[in-house]
Amino acid sequence: MLHATSELQKVLALLDGLGIHRVFDLDIFLTAYGHQKNIHYLPQCLPNGAPEHPLPFEEGRIRAVGARVLVQKKQLEPGFTRLRKLATECGIIHVEDDIAGCALRQSMDHQLLASYYDEAVKQGIMPGEKLDKEQEDAIARGIPPIFINTILKSGTGFFTKVFKDQLHMPQFFTTLRGSPNDYILPTYMKKFARGGAITVQHLDASAANLDTLADCGVKKIFLHIRDPRQATVSYLHHLENNLSGELFALRNWIHPFLPHNYPSLEWKEKVAWHARNHVITLIHWIQEWLYVADNDPRFDIMILDFNELRRDEAGTINKVMRFFDLGDRVTTSDIPDKKEVPHYRSGQSEEWRQVFNSREQAILWELIPERMSSRFDWQA
Repeated sequence: MLHATSELQKVLALLDGLGIHRVFDLDIFLTAYGHQKNIHYLPQCLPNGAPEHPLPFEEGRIRAVGARVLVQKKQLEPGFTRLRKLATECGIIHVEDDIAGCALRQSMDHQLLASYYDEAVKQGIMPGEKLDKEQEDAIARGIPPIFINTILKSGTGFFTKVFKDQLHMPQFFTTLRGSPNDYILPTYMKKFARGGAITVQHLDASAANLDTLADCGVKKIFLHIRDPRQATVSYLHHLENNLSGELFALRNWIHPFLPHNYPSLEWKEKVAWHARNHVITLIHWIQEWLYVADNDPRFDIMILDFNELRRDEAGTINKVMRFFDLGDRVTTSDIPDKKEVPHYRSGQSEEWRQVFNSREQAILWELIPERMSSRFDWQA
């Protein structure tokens, strides 16, 4: 068993009571991750060395959704019990990953979870032979490391699809992929910094993250932001569209965690919760990155606002391409249909005026620094 924080100890005690011990063994975790793509059970975790009711990988993911929703609602005992049942009876080994991930995220021990995945990179388990080869091919073609950092719900899926389609390179998930606070996998980030890959994150500009980026050799960063009021509204609808699905279960990637009764709240109550909790975290996220862009010589940061992308998608993409020394690469015919873009909804800019009431609008406007609003021409 790994050393743990006091909060994690509480979760571990619950798991021990449920007979879930070995999931926190690093070797078991890495073995599960290493076989995840083609073997759907982990013999060491199963009573008879094989699952009683083997399930296809995707079906297992669907079956695990309900358990992760329970964990998200802090109903830990039934949630972990259901996950363990799937793992031992149906042999879905990524459920072991889910148990560890959910417990460590719920107990706020993100650095320990990051160390698990970073060890997988050190051992060559992540990202795997296929992506390793794709990276080497892209390096041979002169593709640099493409670091795109976006505020949550600002066209992340769009940038990812266009760049991967145009440059034919692998996507590396170099962090835990949380927001607004995220944690880097240092070994993975060093591998990415060699070039020939894209990473698209919501990484915050904490001192620890900045030092790690600099140590890994990451200098050029494209930062894509959006009016935090509209980004929050987009996130609101994203949640609403996934209240019973897997994406909602994974909301324990996003801080602050949603209240356990969130799905049952009235719409205006949900809006009020986000006005008081979510918007301010995005404002702070933007403030930190603007400070780094203006004051930290270790980084070369290009900043664009979502409204510029709305006005000229191809032109904006080419501007980013030039920033990474790749020249103009796209025309309007290369822009994908929005139906093909993951998580794309409407791409509006001032929908927040119809969502937040007048009191909420006034308070949020006072929270946005004048230097920020004038820089990007955001209006009251």
